[in-house]
Amino acid sequence: MIILENITEDDFGDILSMTKKKSIMKFIGDGNIWNKEKVEKFINYNLEEQTQNKNQRKNYYYKIVFSDDDEKVFIGI
Repeated sequence: MIILENITEDDFGDILSMTKKKSIMKFIGDGNIWNKEKVEKFINYNLEEQTQNKNQRKNYYYKIVFSDDDEKVFIGI
């Protein structure tokens, strides 16, 4: 089953791994790969947005997870 979940600090490694691939990032924003600092800022931005009420919140980012009975696997944002 594919599910959406809030982004957390625990997703740092998965997001860094995904965003350092030029083959993926060429379709995102300015096309540049992300460094550790950019990933940290993205995660912190998401954590802040998650605390806002729906009238204040401007963006909704979620991690995409494949889930079965045994495990959850990060597959994207």
